[in-house]
Amino acid sequence: MALHVSKTAPSYLRGAVKDWRVKPRNLSPATGQQTKIKKGIEFLIEPGGEPLPWRGEGAGEKGYYYGEDQLPPD
Repeated sequence: MALHVSKTAPSYLRGAVKDWRVKPRNLSPATGQQTKIKKGIEFLIEPGGEPLPWRGEGAGEKGYYYGEDQLPPD
């Protein structure tokens, strides 16, 4: 798992997902207002590893890559 601020910057957090759980969402961390989505997923991450480049596909702000710890072929 790697989290990025932008597609052009290396990941700021990398690690392995150790566990996850569904939790009710009350307030948005960004705005402090009530969220439209009533449940969210909270992950327990074991930090580790070097920062990674962006690997997601698509033009949106979120991208997902599932696979081994290597870059996909060009």
